[in-house]
Amino acid sequence: MRIEIKIAAVILFLIGCVSCGQAMPLALTMTPGQSDAYRINIDMTDEARARGAYQVKYESHQIFDLNQDILTSPDPNEYRLRLVIKRIRMQTDLLNEKTIRFDSDEQMATATEFHRPLYAMLDRPLVLTVGKDGKVKKVEGMEEIIAAVKTQLPAGKINPQVLVEFRRHYGEAFVINIFEGFLTAFPLQVKAQMTKWERPRSIFNPFFGELQFNQEYQLTNPGEDPAKIQFKGIIRPENQSPEATEKLPQSGMFLKLVQGKVTGSINYSLTKGRLEEYLQEVVYQVGLDQQGGNAPSQRFSVKTIIQRQ
Repeated sequence: MRIEIKIAAVILFLIGCVSCGQAMPLALTMTPGQSDAYRINIDMTDEARARGAYQVKYESHQIFDLNQDILTSPDPNEYRLRLVIKRIRMQTDLLNEKTIRFDSDEQMATATEFHRPLYAMLDRPLVLTVGKDGKVKKVEGMEEIIAAVKTQLPAGKINPQVLVEFRRHYGEAFVINIFEGFLTAFPLQVKAQMTKWERPRSIFNPFFGELQFNQEYQLTNPGEDPAKIQFKGIIRPENQSPEATEKLPQSGMFLKLVQGKVTGSINYSLTKGRLEEYLQEVVYQVGLDQQGGNAPSQRFSVKTIIQRQ
């Protein structure tokens, strides 16, 4: 009985050591051989300012179901993630009450020409090489997807501009955007009892290019696992390059960033080395006029949610 009591006491002590203080370093960890399924939800809303109020022009909802495997990396200073997308669903609601839907489980013939390239993303692995700082160094597999788009779609079924837009919206920058959002959330230099820190961050926007800014992070449950981290940041006009101002076709109007606001949260298990949940919302205040002025006339928001299934 005394031996059993001592064993139980040791177990309780070890459990207590994990839950008290900051048992695990507040750093990115991954376990080779680990496999998880995730669902990524991306909701986009475009609103136009009229008579002092914003009115919704369109809403877009996208769902990506994927499997993630942590591979063994030959470099001890890098991680390797293999992603395989299994299903894609989309719905776009326009101002004129028209709804456009897409489901990769349905036949390609039912899809619009803008959606058809998405079939090439299914079951073709993407491998991300990630540094210890969470930055994605390389994305392998995207060229194979682009080649599949060209092979699977007969000549005349898709125009070159659709391929350009596909790569612009769902190419390497799209993948890096999603995963660096939580991979780069950890402090570059870990200090004892750290609960607040800042890091440089970059977000790629198809209209404004790469936007660089500083992001603030706060650990809200020190010593517990999963670690719960909240973050926020402000994107200012000077964070984009001057040539990033977008001139819209036909109308001749300029689309220019006035300000962006980033907020979100991350639940990451430090002991298991995996993401549990990630939520980010980016709200862009946009100017739209013939001179590319700074008066906000549109508001564009992108909300991303990643959940382990």
